[in-house]
Amino acid sequence: MNVIASQGESLISLDISCSVVTDRGLVLLKDCFSLRNLALNYCYQISDRGLGFMSSLSQLRSLSIIKNKGLTAEGTEAFTNLSNLENLNLERCSRIHGGLIHLRGLTKLKSLNIKYCNSLTDEDIEHLSGLTNLNELKMSCTKVTDFGISYLRGLHKLSYLDLLGCPVTFASLETIAGFTSLLQLNLNRCGLSDVGCEKLSELIQLKDLNLGYNRITNACLINLKGLINLESLNLESCQISSEGLLSIEGLTSLRTLELSETRVKALSHLSGLHNLENLNLSCTSVDKNSLAALSPLTSLKSLNLGHLVISDQGLPFLSRFIGLTHLDLSGCLFFGFGLDSLKCR
Repeated sequence: MNVIASQGESLISLDISCSVVTDRGLVLLKDCFSLRNLALNYCYQISDRGLGFMSSLSQLRSLSIIKNKGLTAEGTEAFTNLSNLENLNLERCSRIHGGLIHLRGLTKLKSLNIKYCNSLTDEDIEHLSGLTNLNELKMSCTKVTDFGISYLRGLHKLSYLDLLGCPVTFASLETIAGFTSLLQLNLNRCGLSDVGCEKLSELIQLKDLNLGYNRITNACLINLKGLINLESLNLESCQISSEGLLSIEGLTSLRTLELSETRVKALSHLSGLHNLENLNLSCTSVDKNSLAALSPLTSLKSLNLGHLVISDQGLPFLSRFIGLTHLDLSGCLFFGFGLDSLKCR
């Protein structure tokens, strides 16, 4: 660290992730005033004391401190003077509850990652309400509820919101529907039911929607009909059936569709999705006869048929997908004579 610090103001970017640098070594950087990018990921011997030096790094644009148990709410006070910071990654920093108050003045912040900071609550999210330049916010597996989401009403530039595993409901869509620039929304594993799902219909700019591992049914999918810009849709392990696919047959911009572990069997409503490139049907009720409906999907590049009942007789059908680069047949029962039909052309 002495050698690195000797670069002084000529040092622009530094990544010492996964190193054994301690607080003592980190403080040596206090005179590197021109630092713009700094990564301290998985540096387990760095604590609040060492991070205090950052108050002098006013030119810092990007800071990443992944999985640091030595960083507490008190230590985040060092971020107060980083007025030019645009990207902040605090993923898996589990002791920063109460510390987000020190982010209030970071009005240039565009990306904030607080995924798996499982001590964070609605009270912490209130301090983000003035960060109006945020366009990417990742909050997976925090304790944030619908109430906490309401504090984000003024963040109109948000284009990416990740709430995976958060205890929210579709009531949060009252706030989220106001994010007119939203392109990506992750609600995977939030325990959602159909209640309040009507507001999904207002997210007309969405390109990526993840509803996987929720208790939603076909009734929820009706609200997706107008989301014509969707390119990726994840419905993995949801309580939907083939009838529910009627609601997405008009989403012709779809490139990725995740239907694994659903009750889907018939696939006729997918035949018009000509831009589909990635399709996952593993662990569904689809059989070799159902696959015929996929014939028009000539753009398919990845097809997952894991654990389906298709047998050797169903394999020749797959030879028509000449653009396939990935085919998953794990867990399927066949004897092998059908594999000849899959030989590379």
